[in-house]
Amino acid sequence: MKMVFMKRKHEELEIKKSAYGDGNRWFRGSIIGKSSSGPVYLATLKKPKWRLTHLPVLMAVKSAEVSDSALLQRESLVLRNFHACHYIYRCFGEEVFTSDRNRMVYNLLLEYGSGGTLADVI
Repeated sequence: MKMVFMKRKHEELEIKKSAYGDGNRWFRGSIIGKSSSGPVYLATLKKPKWRLTHLPVLMAVKSAEVSDSALLQRESLVLRNFHACHYIYRCFGEEVFTSDRNRMVYNLLLEYGSGGTLADVI
């Protein structure tokens, strides 16, 4: 019974993933976590050897439809104020684009940290 629930939840997350699409300079990968604003995806650059970009090869991306993105936009503002703090993940910017399903999507591009969540550390 538990396996069926997990499968349905995974399918639901994959549907959300396909609704958002890829960015201008990056590919959306698998879901690596969940935040209060929605799923968090692993992203890789489309051209990782391109040196004229400020983006790293691996990033975490939080996405939401523009109409539901107020929380993510606020997070972006807060992270800009802490850009020099080494204990907080860096924000590489934001992108807004139209997805394959003609939805306006807001993406917050963040530093990828493989060490787990803040809750794990606490």
